[in-house]
Amino acid sequence: MNEYQSSNMWQTPNQVVLETAAVKLLQFSQGTGTPLIIVPPQAGHHSNIADYAPEQSLVESAAINYAGSVYTI
Repeated sequence: MNEYQSSNMWQTPNQVVLETAAVKLLQFSQGTGTPLIIVPPQAGHHSNIADYAPEQSLVESAAINYAGSVYTI
């Protein structure tokens, strides 16, 4: 796997683990439990709405509190 990389569009460090013409799958944490894939709303928003800002991030909360790997598209 590549090193985790930060993007100015995401608050939480992440790594691109799959990229196709239709979707990019980002990994935010590695864990031993069942993986969690967060699918943010796409109507009028970029996917990073799930990682809006520190202390206002579903991704950050899941990465800290969930035992499995955390992904989003």
